[in-house]
Amino acid sequence: MPLCTALVIFLVARFGVTLDPDLRMAVLISAALPTMAIAALFAQEVGRGALASLSILVNTLAAFVTLNIVLFLVV
Repeated sequence: MPLCTALVIFLVARFGVTLDPDLRMAVLISAALPTMAIAALFAQEVGRGALASLSILVNTLAAFVTLNIVLFLVV
């Protein structure tokens, strides 16, 4: 997700819309964070709670890698 966000920021900047550097850094760091656990509660109401929980687990494990990379590159 951080790579997609960086690409969107780059493409938007090509059209002349620039972001403050601090805001750009905050957006990239926020994109590297894992999914909120509330998503599993919403998915449970439609019968997909187990799948959503697995997705959150994988997303959280991947966030250990992506968040460190983003913090290394951005900060």
